[in-house]
Amino acid sequence: MGNKKKLSVMENGKIMKKILVAGPVFSRSGYGEHARFVVDALSSRPDLFDVYIYPLEWGHSNWTSGNQQKSNYYTYLMEKTARHIQQSKGWDVHIQVTIPSEWVSDIAPCNIGITAGVETDRLPESWKTNILQMDKIIVTSTHIKELFEKALAGNKNIEVEAVAYPVKELVPTGLASQIQLDTDFNFLTIAQYAPRKNLLNTIKWFVEEFREDEVGLVVKSHMRNNSYPDSVQLDTLLRGFVGQLGPSKCQVYLLTGAMSDQEVHGLYIHPKIRAYVTATHGEGFGLPIYEAAYSGLPVIAPAWSGQTDFLYCPFEKRTGKIERRAHFEKVGFEVAELEEIHLMPNTLEKGMKWCYPKEKKFKKAMRDVYSSPIPREKTAGHLKEYLVDTFSDEKQLKKMWTAINEGIGVEKNTNNAEVLKVDTL
Repeated sequence: MGNKKKLSVMENGKIMKKILVAGPVFSRSGYGEHARFVVDALSSRPDLFDVYIYPLEWGHSNWTSGNQQKSNYYTYLMEKTARHIQQSKGWDVHIQVTIPSEWVSDIAPCNIGITAGVETDRLPESWKTNILQMDKIIVTSTHIKELFEKALAGNKNIEVEAVAYPVKELVPTGLASQIQLDTDFNFLTIAQYAPRKNLLNTIKWFVEEFREDEVGLVVKSHMRNNSYPDSVQLDTLLRGFVGQLGPSKCQVYLLTGAMSDQEVHGLYIHPKIRAYVTATHGEGFGLPIYEAAYSGLPVIAPAWSGQTDFLYCPFEKRTGKIERRAHFEKVGFEVAELEEIHLMPNTLEKGMKWCYPKEKKFKKAMRDVYSSPIPREKTAGHLKEYLVDTFSDEKQLKKMWTAINEGIGVEKNTNNAEVLKVDTL
């Protein structure tokens, strides 16, 4: 994007880039998880990057973690940033982990946008101006990458790269691993209470399919703010909805309070939770689906949008050709325009499309997994092995900082030493 002045400094004989990461690092949300991933990736290379953070709000849900050391580190970075601003110093690179409608380009000479995009079949037209201001864009999945590349058709100066989340190694603690379930076979779904997640249909179709069966569905849900009053309101709303579905032998277990990463992980590995299910309309990545998959749970989901990046495993045929095979229970669907009631200014625009799972196909998929769980669990085990190896923390942190490096002009010399290019006016 032209010849720009950089503020690189020499520290311990090495050129470093001062990088400001703006994102909801203290938020319990997908974007919060994404922002922490970026900060951790950059912090893994202190020889290359001098990291600062500017926390953004994303709802009002606070990040709850058992990792006090990491929490203290993020607080230290925030205080470091405040001192830097007070000294009227600048940055070389501005990384923004949020939706493109919030991207700006007046903070630093180099700008990198990191986002989950929008979970439809195209980007909002209103985003294009902000997108064109970026030097590089990093997204969560191939699905979102293709949407950005389509929007940028003809503009070869902005690279779009997909980097998936790393697999987290967690020790389950607290409520989730101890939750009492009366039913021996239970499905699990984790979703914000929002139209895109299609949570009410997930519950309704489960109850209708298993009305005469002693089967359970564990529902972990929250509203955007995830506050205590919101959790109380949501609990009342969902209990009322389930009550309207009429008497049944199946059970719906509602979890609407805040839970730590360790507690949520306890749900995935609970001995009575046997499969993960979602009727989602679309995902930028699908973090709960991903977490369930790398925890070894069989997954029931539509084969559309972000989750398709990790629900398939490569398989070598006798011919030597490698193909991707589904390692989940696919739900039939159609792609159709959003209903007008779901449209949102600058995000969900008229003409955009979602995936709409078919009711009969969804019910059949649940019934098949319930009736024959063992082969599905075996397949899920193969997928878990693949994900744990392919998307390890070490590999994905490296992939993220490398993607950022390339976006700010890092080249390899003939001796394989990393050299940062410093542009001048």
